[in-house]
Amino acid sequence: MSHELPSLARMGAPWLAAGALVLAAAAAPAQPADITSWNRSAAPTAPYGPCYDGPTAASSKLRLPAYLNETAEGMVAIQILDCLPYTAGSGITKVPCDPDRTSGVPYAYCARSPNDGLGNDVTIGVLKHDKTTDANGLYTGCPAGATLRPKLDLVRAAGLDPRRFNAVVTVSCKPATVAAETAPAKADCPREPQPYAHCVSTPNDGYGNAVTVGVVRADGAGDPYGLYGECDPLSGILPGFLHKADAVTKVGRSLAHVTGIEISFCAPGSKNDPLRVVDCASIPTYPAPLATRYDYCITGSDKNRNNVVFGVIGQ
Repeated sequence: MSHELPSLARMGAPWLAAGALVLAAAAAPAQPADITSWNRSAAPTAPYGPCYDGPTAASSKLRLPAYLNETAEGMVAIQILDCLPYTAGSGITKVPCDPDRTSGVPYAYCARSPNDGLGNDVTIGVLKHDKTTDANGLYTGCPAGATLRPKLDLVRAAGLDPRRFNAVVTVSCKPATVAAETAPAKADCPREPQPYAHCVSTPNDGYGNAVTVGVVRADGAGDPYGLYGECDPLSGILPGFLHKADAVTKVGRSLAHVTGIEISFCAPGSKNDPLRVVDCASIPTYPAPLATRYDYCITGSDKNRNNVVFGVIGQ
């Protein structure tokens, strides 16, 4: 089923003239535009376009899944797979993910709009938070009988800070190619387009696996699926990192419309202080302008005994 998107024509010519991101019309036939840094970005909140040198525009990637009636729940990346001059047709539909363009990336779905209403033919891949992308999850796709390890162990051993990421994906897993355990290190990622900020690889993880994982960078400090933890590991906090979104589900709230979770406090906590929803204005350290920024707050101690305060944006 194709879902219609509003067009430039229906928005009116004045918008086309005034829009800061709209390029001037070209006399020559439409040509693909140079790839911009935001078209390479996997951040869901990054814009995309313009896709060619002509009367086109940039727009929010988040609007494309929205036209498919998909919420932001679980969304850790939206990768632009193709950004081309518009073609015949309109609307947006889910399409099979092209294996030549998506190898090594377990997208939940792909979607294409041959004309997004802004003059672009755009195809996206949407990566979601699940067992294949959970940073704390075990390797996936390994041979039967393999001894699996948490993907985050590999990332940390390579010296990367988990607080900067929201997902880790097993790109490949096969029997070890060297006899001795080898420290993981940064490695080449699958060819672009792909959503990984870094890839980490080892020919032998100490358990008989040659593994490469891809690491997805968090979409800013408010990314709901960004990791936090070990706020003060010398004071009784248990080792390990958790997704901020875990706190929302722990208190029984939905993530369907949550667009941001910001951590404003993290210190040693207690196993007898469970996470709970509170009115942000009731937090003594929150001045009024900060309290009104959030729809609600969560405070208490998580399962790793981090005492936290989260501000949640979106009901």
